Order: sequence, then C-alpha cells, then structure tokens
Amino acid sequence: MIRRSTVILSTVFIIVLIIIFVVSTNLPVQIKQSFSLVDGVSFDVTDTLYGEFDGMEKELSQKEVFLFGEIHATKTNYDLKLRYITYLAKYHDLRYILIESGFSTGEILNLYLQNNDEEILTDILSSYNGSFIQSEDTRKFVEDISVLNETLPTGKKLQFVGIDAEQNPVSVGVYMKSFFPKETKPSKNIKSYVEAINSNNVINMNEEFMQSLNSALFTYKDDFEEYLGTGYEEFLHCITNAIDLIVDGYNINRDEVLTQNFIHAYKTLPKGKYFGQLGILHVINSDEPNNFANMLRNEIPALQDKVFTCAYRYADSFFLHPRNGNMEIIDFSAPKIFKTKNDTIFYNKEQTKNIQFVMEEKHKPERYADYMVLIKKSPSATQLGN
Repeated sequence: MIRRSTVILSTVFIIVLIIIFVVSTNLPVQIKQSFSLVDGVSFDVTDTLYGEFDGMEKELSQKEVFLFGEIHATKTNYDLKLRYITYLAKYHDLRYILIESGFSTGEILNLYLQNNDEEILTDILSSYNGSFIQSEDTRKFVEDISVLNETLPTGKKLQFVGIDAEQNPVSVGVYMKSFFPKETKPSKNIKSYVEAINSNNVINMNEEFMQSLNSALFTYKDDFEEYLGTGYEEFLHCITNAIDLIVDGYNINRDEVLTQNFIHAYKTLPKGKYFGQLGILHVINSDEPNNFANMLRNEIPALQDKVFTCAYRYADSFFLHPRNGNMEIIDFSAPKIFKTKNDTIFYNKEQTKNIQFVMEEKHKPERYADYMVLIKKSPSATQLGN
C-alpha cells in the first residue's frame, strides 16, 4: 500500500510539473528592461515628411557619420537607403555615400554620376558575379542618386566612396586605364607598366606584376606623377588595396580595411558628412567591439560621439541569394529578444506594421544600436537582367 501511494504521489508530482511548464511557456514574456523603447513610428517610404525623424534634428545635426546595418539584397533596404540619403543630403549636409566595394568601383560609379552613361553602369554591375551588388535594385539606386544630384546645388552633390577591399579586378583595370591620358606618352621608365595595363584584362594580373607596379610607383614617382597628374595618390591607393586582397585573400580583417579606407577618405576629401548602409555586423555596437562603427569611434578622436547607428531588423521578408538567385526567408518569430552586454531589446512582431522606427534610450555604451527600423513583408531584390 505504501509503495502504491508513493507511486501515485510521484505521478501526480510529475503531472503538476508538466502543467507548470506548459503554462509558464505560454505566459506573456516578462522582460526586465534597463531602459525603455520609445513608441515606434510607422511610416511610408514614399512620403516626404520624414516623420520618423521628428524631434531628432538637433541630434542628427551633431553627427558626421550615419551608419545603417542591413541584411543584404532585401528590396526595402534600397527604398530606405534612398529615403535617408535624400533626407540627410537636403537637411544635414550629407556629401558622401560609403559602399561595401573597392575604391575603384566607387570612382567608376562617380563617373556614371557625371555623364549618366548607362554602359558604364551595366558593365560594372555585370562584372560583380556572385555578389549582392549585382541586382536591378542596385542599378535603380545608382540611377536615383544621379537624379537626386540634379536637385542639389554645385558643391553639394553626392559622390560614392568605396571603402572595402578591391574585390573586383575588372573595376581595378577599368579605373586604372581611366587615368591614362590619350595625348601624353609615358616615359621610358614606366612605359612597360602602362602598356601591360592597357593590353591586359587585369583578371590575369598576378601578384608579381602588382607588387612590381607598386614598387615602380615609388621608384619612378616623378614619372608617374607627370603622366597621371593629380591622380597619382588615388592610383596608388587603388593599387595598394588590390595588393592587400591578392596577398591576404579573404583572410583580411574587413572591418580594419573599411576603417583604414574611411580614414583615407576622411583625410583627403573635402569636408562633408558620410552615409553608409552596410552589412549589419559592421554597424551594431554590441558583441562586435572591433567592427567598423566602433573602430571609427576609437581610432578617429573627432568622431568619438559623431557616429550614428541604426539596425534594420526583418520579419516575413526575403533576400536574393547572389549565387543562385533564390529568395530566402528572414523570419524572426514573435516575440524576439536581442541581447546586448547589459541591455535587452524586445519587440513583438505583431506590433510592427510594414515599417516602424523605434529608438533606444541614448547614452548607453553597450546599446545594440542607436535606433532600429523594423521591416515586415519585404520582397527580395531582383537579379540583374530580370
């Protein structure tokens, strides 16, 4: 009898534990937050009121670098990117658009902005096989920037700045050739290099040639300066970046490359503010102490409190896989918790209607990002040519 009672009690105890577990897992999620989230502001990407920035004008005017973090190749990304660039260019002296491509690609896109030659744009996008940049959405975005530039006064027009490693040998070759004057012949000391570049597709240029060219740029600096004119430093910068990728391959620390190339631009370009919509890990503040956003703050004293960060988060959305064209789901089920070192960010997917802009309490050193844009039901980008 005692054994039977013990078994019954044990069984009841197990059933009670199961009931407690089931009930507890269906209770509303309770989150002890060390800060509050301001109510989200829903907005339409096509409106020109920019209601999500109401009350932020003073804060934005004090920033010099605006970084937005995305998951690549999602259509809404491009809509938001154009929206924020337009707003910042009109109201906050934005001058430069940072892109996750090499310096040479940025300069070729700038050439397009000057003459709207569609062949230039088609050729450069087509050369990026297996890359997120190769989409119709990228094409439309660059074209839209050209249209936007027509509305901006001289001296305020936008230009692209490539701050990534030189990953595309085609763009390196096209860019190098653009420096060579047609009416001027190179000196005997540099003639062989100029001829090799003019006759080669650069895809076949190996490390030995590039290293030799880099050395020649210093050994015969006077010859190259006379031949290239004011473009000598830019030409050298492009070659240095190309060599880094050839030598180290994809073992390079891209955040360090992004940072050093930004520093080069920051020192050499006329004063102006910068916008970059990059892969989200380059932008978020937590868990990535040595990412691009944090390195800017740490390595450029003037930017310590001048970097604005915003993270895009997605629900029921798609992105275009660059190598096979498939649309893949990005689905953060509700509720979703984003943990930082000291804080927790929480939102319920069902409360996000299309696009919503939310803000964290500021002055938190370990915050995930200054702001979040929550994107719902975005289609993927479209393959180039489709």
